[in-house]
Amino acid sequence: MKKLYFGAAVLFLGLTSCSSSDDSTNNDSTNIYFPLSLTSSWNYDVKLDGNAIGNDDLFVSGESTMDGKIYQQLKTENIPNGFYTNALNNNFVRKEGDKILLSGTTGLELADLLPINIEVSDFVLFKENASPNAQLDVISGTMQQTLQDMPMDITYSLKSTFKESLASFTVPGKETYSDVKVIKVVANLKVTTDYMIPVINTLTTITILNPQDVIVSTQYYAEGVGMIYAKTDFNYQLNDFSQFNIELPIPVQGASTIEELMN
Repeated sequence: MKKLYFGAAVLFLGLTSCSSSDDSTNNDSTNIYFPLSLTSSWNYDVKLDGNAIGNDDLFVSGESTMDGKIYQQLKTENIPNGFYTNALNNNFVRKEGDKILLSGTTGLELADLLPINIEVSDFVLFKENASPNAQLDVISGTMQQTLQDMPMDITYSLKSTFKESLASFTVPGKETYSDVKVIKVVANLKVTTDYMIPVINTLTTITILNPQDVIVSTQYYAEGVGMIYAKTDFNYQLNDFSQFNIELPIPVQGASTIEELMN
């Protein structure tokens, strides 16, 4: 089965996305759910569908100033295996009040074939003081890609939500942490294409992928430690055009789960 994955710093499309948040409060906080010193680092065991596939080392590599604001750049030692480490690799984060803001280029690939890349600017990745199920941020837009000479229009949205606070949480098979905040990140996609109907030579727009939450990532952050566990589900189901003799250059469906477990 073709695998789906969420990566970072892949092909840059120059796509600028505006973000909006339902929660505009910016409470100051001395709590640290995402340490950002130059010595900060995290090590994760990564599993795909329950099977170990590697180990990721994520670390703060340095400091950069953009538009007068100071960011910490994150990198991994090697090509990352996980969703979370991919999303942060080579990108920039900063703390503002009780928020962690992400800037850079993140992208996903649908079945290893269709790259979809999004540039984010101060996207709210984490917020300490929020009500359960409160939306933290959302960006949306459209882009065009060509796959095997088939032009595709992609409508996307990327949303972060504060789920809940936990007194404690045990990383499966590993350590228990106290004072944990749970964040959910969801990527929703819709894909259409213009198709030339044979014989009558009429161009028509068909929907390849109905709007679907293709990626749902639940992330757990422990005070003083950072992200300790992430479970990311990837699912999609394309529309079936076989009865019309239309063969799509993408597998009709895909599903997988990636876990990242703090060591």
